[in-house]
Amino acid sequence: MKIWVLTKFSSLDRTLQHLFLPRLLGRLETLELLAWVSSYCRGSDLNVLRHRQNNHIFFTGSIQFYLVEILCSRDHLHSLGVVYRDLKPETSSFNNKVTSL
Repeated sequence: MKIWVLTKFSSLDRTLQHLFLPRLLGRLETLELLAWVSSYCRGSDLNVLRHRQNNHIFFTGSIQFYLVEILCSRDHLHSLGVVYRDLKPETSSFNNKVTSL
């Protein structure tokens, strides 16, 4: 039986931190698996949030809000050389706190 060790990220590594991204805590890599450990997002994913709306449709202001958060976070990832290819409502998680700049 093999035991894999979680590699913890340094809390001082600012490149891994962004206002609109979950905080990355560490990673686990095996020959078959690459897993990222992040902080829990209490707000749920975008698909769950959509189903909580009347008629399962977001208001225009909500669409603009979430779109800006997604674009800013993906822009940050791209600036680090990370290409995020799995963008869909189920993989876009949000905290329950409202962020403001």
